[in-house]
Amino acid sequence: MSRLLGYFSIVVNLLLGIFCLGLGLVGLLSGHDEMDITLLPVDPGMVATALVCSGMIALATVLMALRRNSGPRSLLVLWSFSVVAILIAAFFCGSHKFAGMEGLEMYGVFLAVAILSLLGSWSHFRQPRRRSSY
Repeated sequence: MSRLLGYFSIVVNLLLGIFCLGLGLVGLLSGHDEMDITLLPVDPGMVATALVCSGMIALATVLMALRRNSGPRSLLVLWSFSVVAILIAAFFCGSHKFAGMEGLEMYGVFLAVAILSLLGSWSHFRQPRRRSSY
């Protein structure tokens, strides 16, 4: 079960990284200076840059987690924790307003997936490393 959670975490973070990178690149290349994403604790003028950086960090942590023989796998845990922390902070401290009950339910789904991803990255981190064959 822990191995399945680890793979789930890798897939979720891979998709999140691709999504953030793509959305940030669209924002940067479209020429719009401001993107209004209230879930992110960033000024509207820096959202596109923050999304590109976040996407690259997410993809880098996933690649390091996939390479079992090298690289710190703990970075995937730290990245997953930061995603959960940002979602929780946006709920309690942010200025984000949900679009009715459906928006709140969707937020709950995102938070549940992020928490499962955090648990999966922790279980992936705890798995013993494979020994190299040479």
